[in-house]
Amino acid sequence: YWNMAGGKVFEYAKLMYECTGGKMNILEDEQVRRIMEWKSKNYVTDGYIVAFGDGEAHGNGDYRLYYRIGQTMNMPEMTDFGISMSADPVKQKFSNKISAKTDIYRCLESLRYQKDFEVAQQNALQNAGGDWNKMMLQLREKATSFWYPETEHAYLRTKNGWFIGVKGGHNNESHNHND
Repeated sequence: YWNMAGGKVFEYAKLMYECTGGKMNILEDEQVRRIMEWKSKNYVTDGYIVAFGDGEAHGNGDYRLYYRIGQTMNMPEMTDFGISMSADPVKQKFSNKISAKTDIYRCLESLRYQKDFEVAQQNALQNAGGDWNKMMLQLREKATSFWYPETEHAYLRTKNGWFIGVKGGHNNESHNHND
């Protein structure tokens, strides 16, 4: 859901900004920023996210999109999240595949940011002294605990890697699946 909902909010807001010469800018709106960071906040590990409704609980999504959001909106947590999602610490390599499973705009934006993204990946590894596990921890340092009062979602994480996602609410609310 998020990649075609929150992700599209970002892309359309960016297009609106560019088409109006910056006269229409919702990229700085606090609610839009919270929508953007949601994917990083609810990420657990190994491709799993907290899914309280009917969204999928597994899937890395478009790490290049996360990176672009971070770069465009000055959100280091999202920039780092994108880099971390492209990393495979077991194989000790980065993925730089551009997915054809998306629309042409997203593919072209991925191509536009390609070189910058590859440099950021290498800088992250270099900043960790070439240690892939250390790099992964460093890239997630900015992902803090967070509370979304509108949906009553809370994501709590510790510096040593413990994570829990909880949801308030009631069983008669819209889109609730009694999870």
